[in-house]
Amino acid sequence: MPERVSFRDADVQRLIAALNAELEALYGRPDQDQPASHAFDDGVFVVVRDKDGAPLSCGGLKPHAPGVGEIKRMYTVPEARRRGLAREVLDALVAFAADDGYARLVLETGVRQGAALHLYEAAGWERIPAFAPYEDEPDSVCFGLKLTPR
Repeated sequence: MPERVSFRDADVQRLIAALNAELEALYGRPDQDQPASHAFDDGVFVVVRDKDGAPLSCGGLKPHAPGVGEIKRMYTVPEARRRGLAREVLDALVAFAADDGYARLVLETGVRQGAALHLYEAAGWERIPAFAPYEDEPDSVCFGLKLTPR
């Protein structure tokens, strides 16, 4: 079950460091979109942990535009993949967004992240034109999801 945490949490920062290393290995350059420590102060960040408390998967939601939220920093450690943890994180963030009154969500991922592309498509997200700051990024794939307020 996803647990709401601070983006500043040490476990979260370890997951983000692993995500950044993986993205750099995939794309041959550092990720250009590095969130500041306060990036989710007006949003939500969640983590899924194992039974011993070790962090396995994470993701965040933050405002993007009026009525629109953005899903950011989705990551699952390699040894915990294919267990549905990323879907749990995504579903929790969508629920938070609906509860907060967002009408739509957007997110960006990359062309080389096949599991992420599959996750978003399987969860009902639709590909959309690239939004700022990704519109000139050839490796970006953007998705959107209309929400029904709860």
